[in-house]
Amino acid sequence: MAPSVPRIRAAAALRMKQIALDNQSRMIRLLRAKLATEGQESTAIKEGLEKNVSSLERDLQIQRCDNHSLRNTVTFYHNDNDLRIS
Repeated sequence: MAPSVPRIRAAAALRMKQIALDNQSRMIRLLRAKLATEGQESTAIKEGLEKNVSSLERDLQIQRCDNHSLRNTVTFYHNDNDLRIS
């Protein structure tokens, strides 16, 4: 006995729905993997920027110390010259 047309249609509809669900599951897995990769990349970029900021802050502190030392040296020589002139 041949299966009826409604049964064939129902079975085809179920197969189509299963294919759609499989495609959605595959897309979800791909998107989750992409999100994880981007999260790792953003973490690496953040760490790199934090290192860069700390390096720049350290350079700025060194520059401030150098400027302070230079200012003291100039003041010392200026005062020394004033004493020699007077």
